[in-house]
Amino acid sequence: MPLSADFVDDLKECFEIYDKEKAGKIDKDTMGSVMRSLGQNPTEAEITEIFSQVAGTADQKVDPDGMVKAAEIMAGKMGSESHEGACLEAFTVFDKDQSGKLASAELKHLLHNVKFELDEEAMDELMDEIQDQQSGTVDYKKLSKTMFEKMDTQAATRKQQQERLAEIKAYFANPPKAA
Repeated sequence: MPLSADFVDDLKECFEIYDKEKAGKIDKDTMGSVMRSLGQNPTEAEITEIFSQVAGTADQKVDPDGMVKAAEIMAGKMGSESHEGACLEAFTVFDKDQSGKLASAELKHLLHNVKFELDEEAMDELMDEIQDQQSGTVDYKKLSKTMFEKMDTQAATRKQQQERLAEIKAYFANPPKAA
């Protein structure tokens, strides 16, 4: 899965921050820290697997290009987990009669309570588009598909990555003193 140029820039900057020895290479544990600091959530097994793919063996180290390859592999793994599918699964919890539909008012209330990033006008527009006007219900399968077509999740993710990178820089600029 291709990474955005902005993400690659952030990744390389984060790599430099974590490369404390300034050797241009990092070990497996540090690679995991870099990935996690940029919003990825790999397991230790995934880190080990990815590291072996980009570094060869556990005693090797990864350079910035290897780090980019590792992030691409991780992005591919994350992309294979359908966000739309996860959303669909979440909606099924509220579908008491397993009809595949939720009451429009209930769904709108639910979306507002989970801080769904749409203003009132956009929310009404979305509801008009997806609800069955006669029954006042929403086919949440259609909703899941529509939500991920309409939402600009990259902007929010980019902002979170920038905030996290700033926190990391601040931490390394002024590390806590040992007690």
